[in-house]
Amino acid sequence: MNNHTVESPSAPATGHGTARSAPARAVPDKTYGYSRLFGTFYERGGALEQRINAAKAKMGESAVKHGYTSLSPAERAEVIGTELIRDPVAVRGIFEGAGFYRHEASGQEYVRVRLRNEDGLSSVSVALDSDLGKSIVRHLANPEVKLGAPMSLQAFASTRISEFDGRAFANHAAVMWQDKTKIEGISKETLEATKGDMRARFEAVGIDAKTARAALYRLEADWHRDRLRAVTARLEGREGGESIQAETQAKHVPATEAAVEDEAVTDRSEELDSGR
Repeated sequence: MNNHTVESPSAPATGHGTARSAPARAVPDKTYGYSRLFGTFYERGGALEQRINAAKAKMGESAVKHGYTSLSPAERAEVIGTELIRDPVAVRGIFEGAGFYRHEASGQEYVRVRLRNEDGLSSVSVALDSDLGKSIVRHLANPEVKLGAPMSLQAFASTRISEFDGRAFANHAAVMWQDKTKIEGISKETLEATKGDMRARFEAVGIDAKTARAALYRLEADWHRDRLRAVTARLEGREGGESIQAETQAKHVPATEAAVEDEAVTDRSEELDSGR
């Protein structure tokens, strides 16, 4: 088992203008990513990832870009097996924590869940502004989630129709259990109300659909990021909900509605995902 740790020179800002040393954390024995193409978690460096990568290389960039909707169940089963179509990979263990980190090179933010079982420490990492990342955040935000309890985390994909242009998109969502109890995600009622108000303001001044879509996407991402910071603050009792990750640093400045609208010129033609 791999028990070595890494140190971080500083922790994210807490809102009080001070920096504190983050605790040393064990490097995971296993890390898991998510395949948006096949709708399942996979162990990085494992046989399933190798099959997925081989299939992607054979399919070509265009088909891979279209993701889950580009393959039939039979085509997916040919790569990952019928058993993973029915019952995708579940990561299980004692829940040790969750938080977010920012990839230093790309700037992409990720939600990470850490579980410990008989095989050692496992880490699940998913892009924070993906469908699945946001679903995981809403599940973690359920006040019933607690540290030190057995957890099972699974992900499923299905097809949905975009509210913007009627196109088919894949919907990726988490399923979480703790202590044999299914954990439901928290409501998005307040988020949807805010999005509705923003849509109405955009329509009133004639802002085009592309600009409105980008602004709404950013608003939703920020809402989930703030929920995740609250989760880390509650679970670990740390001021400001700073990242659990020792190897990277992530600082979040909550966006105002004006800031969200200023950034609406960004063209988000497709939802971000975990890249797999």
